[in-house]
Amino acid sequence: ACAVEEGVAHVHPLSERGSWAMEGLSTFIRGAFADTSLTIDDGRLSAWAQNLRSGLLLICLALVLSRRLNQKQKTLPIGDKKWEALHQNKLPSSVSRVARLVEKPIVTTLGGTLRRSSDAAPALPSRFSCFSCCCMTRPECGRAARTQRTFVTESLPDDDEEWSSREAARPQAWTVEDIVEAGVPSASAESVLQLASAIGASDVEPLSDATTLWRFASAREFDIEAAKDMHVGAVAWRASFSIKSVMDAHGCGEAYRDDGCRAAGSRPSAWAWARGTSTREAEIVNRHGFWGRLSVCAPADRAPVAVWRPGMAAVRGYVSEGLLGVMTRGFVAHLEDLLQAGRAQSRGSRKIVRCRLVIDAKGLSLSMLRHLPAMMSMTGLGKQYFPEVTASVTVVRAPRSFTFVYNAIEPFLTPVMKRKVCILGENFDEGLRSHAGLERSCLPTFLGGLTPDSEVCVAATVPQGLGREFALGGAGPGGS
Repeated sequence: ACAVEEGVAHVHPLSERGSWAMEGLSTFIRGAFADTSLTIDDGRLSAWAQNLRSGLLLICLALVLSRRLNQKQKTLPIGDKKWEALHQNKLPSSVSRVARLVEKPIVTTLGGTLRRSSDAAPALPSRFSCFSCCCMTRPECGRAARTQRTFVTESLPDDDEEWSSREAARPQAWTVEDIVEAGVPSASAESVLQLASAIGASDVEPLSDATTLWRFASAREFDIEAAKDMHVGAVAWRASFSIKSVMDAHGCGEAYRDDGCRAAGSRPSAWAWARGTSTREAEIVNRHGFWGRLSVCAPADRAPVAVWRPGMAAVRGYVSEGLLGVMTRGFVAHLEDLLQAGRAQSRGSRKIVRCRLVIDAKGLSLSMLRHLPAMMSMTGLGKQYFPEVTASVTVVRAPRSFTFVYNAIEPFLTPVMKRKVCILGENFDEGLRSHAGLERSCLPTFLGGLTPDSEVCVAATVPQGLGREFALGGAGPGGS
């Protein structure tokens, strides 16, 4: 507990000062919110402080809050010199040690206690971090963040029952240990931290949580400059391509911002989007596309499972009817679905989770090479803008011609790519189980499984005139 004089906290053990100390502490914290609509539940705050037997961390929290609120609302000014002293490691080392030990309990307890009233005051700064004082770093200062090797992400644990969407984007400083705890392999945690610093990561979005940054780093073999360029390019592309309009046109269940990020209020560890046919564009994609994410998950880590059947794809019709752009938008929605499903599961399970992709190669032949440029214009977006979406690519029912082509290019593949890809024939049960960890029963019925075929696009032939009808806004040949 403490007495406060001109912004300087004088610390005394609760056992020595008892109720007087608690009363002084409560008064100080209430003062920090005096001119705002934020309120504190005194009962929970008091119970927490008594259990901890020290108001030390709450003092740090109060100092930070009063400083941050003062920037916009002129409450409880704290001198700049005194504030800078906090960030020059002039607090006792015991403060830092205690802060790290009880950081999560405080976030869990106070995170559910601080609430906005219906007449909300101006929002806190987007890079607000309630523990920037305790962690000795100011997230809005790039140089300081690099020096302390920290980056910023959400403050509340995803499994907290009192988690609220408005608090999901409130940032908290992370260290290498926190990145490992989030699910990043320890061998690459330092690289992820470097990437976070390089791009100025400050929140879960845009694509800036620890496990997603690992995807970018891994996709560029942990070349930080290359990973940074990929991340910057992907973020810019998501806005220019309009991921929001794509996801709205081809399904429902999740909201997006215009810049391609998930909307404020989205829970990072949950993904509820589902492919639909509510628009004419989505109807065409569902009937003539060749992909789909299944409702089942991989049993080992609950990773998403996707099935493609490119041998049935009417790529010639996409081109001749001028529908390649429409089909590309549908395919992008599919890739985004796989990426976000993997991100959500990674956050929930605190480990890297990636899709199991099963490719039905039936129907593929050398004659399809003439349409390879059109196919690559669609699928190539995955390599550019959707890093490390798949953990395995299992090709089943592969014809001899496909195996011949793959054997020819295999020497040029990287070891990682070779481990990802497995080519199987008609009898693929054992190979599917050993390579992807899936049973045949997980697959659609056209592959001998129990999942409805409707979960994968129909891959029907494109009728002549469909492109013109779509451009004119009509139902089009073969429309429902």
